[in-house]
Amino acid sequence: MQTWCSLQDGKSVTRDLRRKGAAGNEVWFSATLSPFRGLDGEIAKVTMIAQDVTENMLLRLDADGKLRAIDRAQAVIEFDMSGKVLAANSNFLKLMNYQLDEVKGHHHRLFVEPEHAATSDYTAFWERLARGEYDAGEYKRIGKGGKEVWIQATYNPIFDARGSSRNYFRFRIRFVVNRLPTSPRPSSPSRTASRRRR
Repeated sequence: MQTWCSLQDGKSVTRDLRRKGAAGNEVWFSATLSPFRGLDGEIAKVTMIAQDVTENMLLRLDADGKLRAIDRAQAVIEFDMSGKVLAANSNFLKLMNYQLDEVKGHHHRLFVEPEHAATSDYTAFWERLARGEYDAGEYKRIGKGGKEVWIQATYNPIFDARGSSRNYFRFRIRFVVNRLPTSPRPSSPSRTASRRRR
């Protein structure tokens, strides 16, 4: 309905259209609809220029479905490359006892001990992520009210199709986390300490 209202106002509309092919298969088009007025000022016809984007659309829908499955099953938070929170799902917020408006726009330092946030190791950690380096391990995080949370996490810079993390998608780092048992802690002090301090 909104599309036709825009066309009646003389505005071109670009949108993705889903259609059924001759064999009953799903077909997607990226289409631009353009209205043309007659001499009386009324819309006389609408032309459509369309491109078949079925393959790309189905790949995108598949990827979106996988991300929704992750979002339902695990805690996920996104940061820009400077470390500020862009988004967090309900699983993460529940784990850390926060509401979204309490964390969005805040730096990742909110979830670590102040003395660790002030270290060169913490700064270097974000520099590595900014270079597109992947990291995974066991981390100590601090929730609302000083709640101590141990997590298994993967730190994944989001790349574009060219393999670059320095465009629009560079502003996302996705953390997929699971709560760890509170005991027992790993037995190797040196290895545990190195992994906890990120």
